[in-house]
Amino acid sequence: MSGGRLEALAAAAFNSARLPVEAVTCDLSTDLREPAPGPLDRDPLAAVDAALLELLGPCAWLATPRGRVAEAALAAALVRPGQVVLANEVYVTGAWSIAREGGSIIEIGGALGEARERGVLEDLDLERAARHLGGGQVACVWLTTPRVLLGPRGGATVDPRAIAGLVALRDRLAPAAPIVVDATKIGEWAARAGLPGPPVAAVTWLFKQVDLVALSARKDAGGAPLGLLIARDPGRLAALRGPAARILGERPYLPAAPLSALARGLRRLGEGAGSAWRELDALAHALRREGAPVAGWGGGALFLDAERALPRVPRAANPAATLLGLLYLRAGIRGLGTPVDAHGPAIVRLSLRGHQDWLRGHLGAILDDARTWPSGLVADGPAPSPFLDPLRPIDPAAWSSWREGRPAPASAGPAALGADPAAALRAALRRRLAIDPAAVVQPLLGPRRRLAELWSRLARPDAQVVGDPALAQLAASWWRPPGGALGDLRIDLADRPATPREPDELRVLDLGPPRSWPAALPLADGADLWLVDALDGGDVGALILRPGSPLARPLAEALLFTAGAPASGGIDDEVLAALADA
Repeated sequence: MSGGRLEALAAAAFNSARLPVEAVTCDLSTDLREPAPGPLDRDPLAAVDAALLELLGPCAWLATPRGRVAEAALAAALVRPGQVVLANEVYVTGAWSIAREGGSIIEIGGALGEARERGVLEDLDLERAARHLGGGQVACVWLTTPRVLLGPRGGATVDPRAIAGLVALRDRLAPAAPIVVDATKIGEWAARAGLPGPPVAAVTWLFKQVDLVALSARKDAGGAPLGLLIARDPGRLAALRGPAARILGERPYLPAAPLSALARGLRRLGEGAGSAWRELDALAHALRREGAPVAGWGGGALFLDAERALPRVPRAANPAATLLGLLYLRAGIRGLGTPVDAHGPAIVRLSLRGHQDWLRGHLGAILDDARTWPSGLVADGPAPSPFLDPLRPIDPAAWSSWREGRPAPASAGPAALGADPAAALRAALRRRLAIDPAAVVQPLLGPRRRLAELWSRLARPDAQVVGDPALAQLAASWWRPPGGALGDLRIDLADRPATPREPDELRVLDLGPPRSWPAALPLADGADLWLVDALDGGDVGALILRPGSPLARPLAEALLFTAGAPASGGIDDEVLAALADA
């Protein structure tokens, strides 16, 4: 095969996660939704209040720019260095935030069992939970149901009886330790719970059991680009706001259009969840009967065992990335796979996104063809960001022999990979500031908060922020992991002479808001990075990193795990477009 998808995959360093969005016909790496259409509520806050009251009863809530921001806020508010989080699973973004706060995760997942029409059910290891709950070092208990991580338990859902047992145990041994549920796929959990009544009744039951619920509205609650934190006790949510301010900022995040979409989504929560689960369950059983290596199903996705799918490709040759490449070449599909440097089995996840009929008719045949595939992929240099490792084929000629087939039907909904909504703003800043083409220009929501977090994560224990007391206060609110190597963070203002440079320090030139810039403002030599603040008169700005900066990968990692795609820095697409035009 020559040209077409093979050329695109080769240009993406044989990593389908690096493919630009226009090269992917069918994106099954995510199940993000577009916001449901509808009118703008006259009072969006009241609309969300009313929807939650009808669904859950009296509660308090807090909106965040993304679901992973909600996770980061929970970690900042609940976890202290040396504490542990008891969990069956914490999504990769939440786990990163817990580690960033100095916490660690202790798994309490229990035995698995399969139930008719409910899929794989997970128990909880209450004996292990009891040993830790009695020790006084538990920050919180964190449940994800159904599981969504790439692993052998992917798709399993926690049985309601196990949740009830955990709540009783917590109440007896550590009543102050909150129970958090990542409820991003709560509609599916409710459809599989086996509780009396409609799925919405199961949602209400779950909320009454736990203390805090976090969800991504882009998945189950209307497709709005928001995260949501909900608490039964308003005092608990009020207590969270102070410690989480370094994540959330001082002003509440209350965009009218997304909040209206959230209210619509909450009113319809659970609609269609039962039928979507039954379709996924039927697909998984049909593929298993055909001998497909289905490792799990749930959370709106199939989980495939890539090592069983490609028995001739050893783990060192990255069978997950290899299978993703073959799926892309054959049918234009992008899935999500176990990262190159991850431990454990190699898993590929395919979200359904309404493609269950196509997958039932074609996936088995593709996997049958792949069983004799002879060769894998190996790393080919450092990754600019997690999940984006460049790869190269061990046997390049083999890839030309893999037949390209008709593409799968196009997927609906936004892409999670390969898009760059900030490209126009990045180009405008490069022109305005005469920036080196090799420099990293990163638009950001809250650039000062992000700079304080990034530096404190990498700084020596004795390093200080010099020249900006407010930024120094922000940095002091972050835990510094051991082993940091960066020296002082020195802030110079663009309209004042630079101070003498000290060894090992990180020099920042604070350009201030655009209204203060002169007609020509080429970036001067001597700084390691430049801070652009208040691009929109508010919290949107940018960090500009000198070529080769050691902060480039840590910045991309921090954004991926706490704010959204590094390309956009957690800023909504509409805001990015408006700023570029301005």
